[in-house]
Order: sequence, then C-alpha cells, then structure tokens
Amino acid sequence: MYIPEAYAWSDAAAIERFIAERGFATLVTPALDATSLPLLWRRVDGDGVLCGHLARRNAMAEGLDGQSVLLLYEGVDGYVSPDVYGKPDVPTWNYVSVQVHGTCRLTDPETTWQDLVDLVRAHDQAPGVLAHLEAASTRAEMAGLVGLRVENLRLEGKRKLSQNRPQADRMGVVLDLLRRRDPRAAALAAEMAGLLP
Repeated sequence: MYIPEAYAWSDAAAIERFIAERGFATLVTPALDATSLPLLWRRVDGDGVLCGHLARRNAMAEGLDGQSVLLLYEGVDGYVSPDVYGKPDVPTWNYVSVQVHGTCRLTDPETTWQDLVDLVRAHDQAPGVLAHLEAASTRAEMAGLVGLRVENLRLEGKRKLSQNRPQADRMGVVLDLLRRRDPRAAALAAEMAGLLP
C-alpha cells in the first residue's frame, strides 16, 4: 500500500483494535480471487492470528492452504470539497484503511468449530445463541464450511485525514462534514477530530 509519511498509521495496538472492531475484510489470493468474510482477531502463542471460514463450495477454498494472502479492512471514508479551504485547491477523498499480509492455513473441524463459536460470542450477546449453535443441525452444517486462520501477519495502516493541511483547513473539513447531516460524513468527521490538537 502506498503510504505517504503524513498518512502513516504506525500505532500497532490501535491497528489491531481497528481490525478486531471492524471484524470484516476482503480476502485476496495471489490469483486475484477475492471474497468478503468475517474474521476474529485473536492472539495464539503471543502472535496475532485472524480466524474465519468460507463456504466449501467457494472455489477459493481449494488450494488456499499455505497461500500468501492479503486482507483488506476499510474504515470510514468520504469526499472532501476544496471549497472549505482558505485558497483554491483540488477535491480529495479521506479514508482509513488497513492491509494485512499473511499466510493462510486451513483448520481442522474442531478448531473451525471453536473459532466459529468464538466469532459468534464476540458479536452476539443474545441469550440462547450458543445453544442454537450446539444444535445437531448446526453441527451438520459445519460440513459445508472450510475453516481458516491467517498467520505470520504484517499490518499496514493508513489514515488519510487531511493531516497534510493546516489546522484551519482541517477544521473546515470537519465542519463541512458535520453540516452534511449524513451518518457516514459524521463518522469521518469524528475520526478527523480525534487527530486535531
């Protein structure tokens, strides 16, 4: 990923939190096949690992074991109008993005099951949801899944949030985003405001 110095996100702990909270990524193989899937961030023997699954019918599942893969995590994003700057300039797009490089390993059925249970626990607090998972019909459906873990991770983070602009321009962008009364624009404004002194 091209990351100019002004936009480099080097806080590893913050990037890990972003991945864990986002929980959804696009998996890309060396053959440029891609699929979107939920993934659970966890530590195994002190190393970061991403755990997930895909449908056995997905052609990507075949030959995935041992492959180098790329995971794309996208955060907030939005258009920035040049009208908010103190002088004429060009429009741009602000965003938060993380790329994870790693090695994909397929998991055995019991590991796949435990990763699935942990993924559900991380996202669903409804009473009885784990009991539903334990049902024989759910266990039978597991035959249709291929579990995977992505290991040996290298994380790259980028936050392009107008850091290259003077503070007055950055404030102008935040105010313009808030004026739009759009939840996406408001989320981007909040992310940008977090970087202001």
